[in-house]
Amino acid sequence: MNTKIVLAGIIAALMLSPLAGAFDLKAEPIDLLALAPANLGCGEGLDHEATFPDPNAPAGTLVTIHLDCATDLVLDNHMGTDCPGHSWSHWQGPAAQAWTYTFDTANPFGFSQSAVASAWNAANLEWEKYAGLNIYNGYTVATVSATSGTYDSYTLAEFRSMGGQLRNAVGVQWAWASGGKIVHTDAAYNTNYPFSLTGAPNTYDLQSIAAHEMGHGFGMGHSDTSTASRCLTVYPYATLGATHGRTLGDGDILGIQARY
Repeated sequence: MNTKIVLAGIIAALMLSPLAGAFDLKAEPIDLLALAPANLGCGEGLDHEATFPDPNAPAGTLVTIHLDCATDLVLDNHMGTDCPGHSWSHWQGPAAQAWTYTFDTANPFGFSQSAVASAWNAANLEWEKYAGLNIYNGYTVATVSATSGTYDSYTLAEFRSMGGQLRNAVGVQWAWASGGKIVHTDAAYNTNYPFSLTGAPNTYDLQSIAAHEMGHGFGMGHSDTSTASRCLTVYPYATLGATHGRTLGDGDILGIQARY
């Protein structure tokens, strides 16, 4: 028997077999920002959040990108501590499940792993406290190759440098929804801005920014800037030196309770 002929036949059979496709390289995910509306951003006349289909996710899945915009606002020391604002909004629906986050705590600010995890964990627990049911299952700390803003198996929170339409955002939360419920979410904190763990002057308090961002993962939208109190956690502009966002205001509580 001609060995060359037999080998050629085997190769031809493999090429025609459905198994051959299993070895194809996976396509690179499409950049969501390339698909985002041009008016997504933090500048004058731009929208702080946008919703559109994600071709990287299952059919029918919409992604919303929420921006917490950097400002030169500083803490108003006369602000009421009970945050009486009642303006709130909600959008695509409640979370389909209780989130278990992966915290990638690597950062350029010198914060310890435990300090970052503690701040992000507390931010999630603040929302769960008022939701009336289990919407958060804790976290694991890990360094991963995944990138926030990608529909994948990680519910990821991380620090990273962000540019383009995200350049003026202190924090960004992505949330994917299908069938009226949020099915995936990620958070990122922009290392181009100064953070602290204490609300130090001229820095953004990590826990406050995280409470804002992670609220979006539970279904909260931004409050209406024309009527809302600036001390609401979901107010779309970050405040330098302020820690009041760690604690939900009346409008935040009304929103999460309406969701769940």
